[in-house]
Amino acid sequence: MNLKKVFSVAAVACAAVAAVPLAAMAQAQPTVSRRVFLDADLNKDGFVDLDEFHKDVVNGFHALDHNRDGYITVEEFARSPTRHASNSC
Repeated sequence: MNLKKVFSVAAVACAAVAAVPLAAMAQAQPTVSRRVFLDADLNKDGFVDLDEFHKDVVNGFHALDHNRDGYITVEEFARSPTRHASNSC
């Protein structure tokens, strides 16, 4: 699997999360959304800035890359539990 395809799969999956404002997610699923938000808010200031968001996405990539080879396969992606049950990312 080439790197371009891996990043395409990861980008599509994470775009689903990024497309929904965190405040809207908090209203729809307060427990899960709040936990996700708090995990992404690294400096605990009540906001997720671009740097924190980027670090969260990178951490998500590493969490999906089970064998730590720098690539995410479809199998790795499929067997990973989702952070957002309704958004599948």
